[in-house]
Amino acid sequence: MSLDCYAVKMVDADPKLFESVPNGLHHGLYSRTANGFYGSRYAAFVSAITDVTLYDELLPVEQVQHIADALEDWIADHPGESWADPQDVSRPGHDVAKPLAPEEILALAQWFRIAADNGCAVMNWF
Repeated sequence: MSLDCYAVKMVDADPKLFESVPNGLHHGLYSRTANGFYGSRYAAFVSAITDVTLYDELLPVEQVQHIADALEDWIADHPGESWADPQDVSRPGHDVAKPLAPEEILALAQWFRIAADNGCAVMNWF
């Protein structure tokens, strides 16, 4: 299932806010600008460390702040580490999930920090 996530302020957040995020985040079918990303790739990780699901249609500003804080805390506790969902099998015929690289996790944390610091909610479309 596809899941695209967007930072919004009742209208789409300005993609220029997110220009400093490294080009490490995967983009989805419609989330091709800097203010969105392909959430399915990151949903299990975000849920595992925050108990927040990216599959809710709207994440209010408070949850975005919580996610940003939790991602930064995880990075501080796991510097340079990748993460793989032990429940996930990424591709048929593979018995190990493709892990999130440390660079992807850093980019995700930066994306959520920018969204949180700019008062953005996150709208999810799937």
